[in-house]
Amino acid sequence: MIETLVAQLSQLESLQKEVQNSYKQCKVVKGPQSEKLKSLLKLVSVQQSIVMKELVKIKGLISAQDETIKSLGKKLCDYSNKNSEPFYVAKKEENAPNLYRPDTDNHWSRARAYSAQQEMLHEMARLSIQPMGLSKSEEMKVAKEVAKTMFSEKIKNFEAMCDAESPLAETPIEADCPEYGI
Repeated sequence: MIETLVAQLSQLESLQKEVQNSYKQCKVVKGPQSEKLKSLLKLVSVQQSIVMKELVKIKGLISAQDETIKSLGKKLCDYSNKNSEPFYVAKKEENAPNLYRPDTDNHWSRARAYSAQQEMLHEMARLSIQPMGLSKSEEMKVAKEVAKTMFSEKIKNFEAMCDAESPLAETPIEADCPEYGI
């Protein structure tokens, strides 16, 4: 904002100089109008210098404020790190909720497993980017990219695990994931 004001003030100053030069060259304006034009040009010049001085002061104050905020942020971060507790993972409970349900083993087809897997990857991607505070459209776009990356990493790991003699290695994985273009 200040840079815009400085630019506009500089433009006004150059216009004022052009008017002064034109006035000196023409000398068409005489009498009281001449005095009014002289006083107007002088007033504009004085006001420009006052505004320019104030802009310089404001710019200095804003940069000092920015430095203060940066310093306070660093102190807050240091204080937070000094008093933070280490993160521990709690022991897994025996009767804790579980995604695996042994009684549904025979209900899973390859297509259904793939669909559930894709849904899980998209949800993990969405949850991992949610703290970024993106708009809904950006969040969907980024989540799709993250899910695509997660899926391609899964495939790389799977292919690394499979050896040439495995019957799984003969199955074309690329045919299973057309939406990712893999």
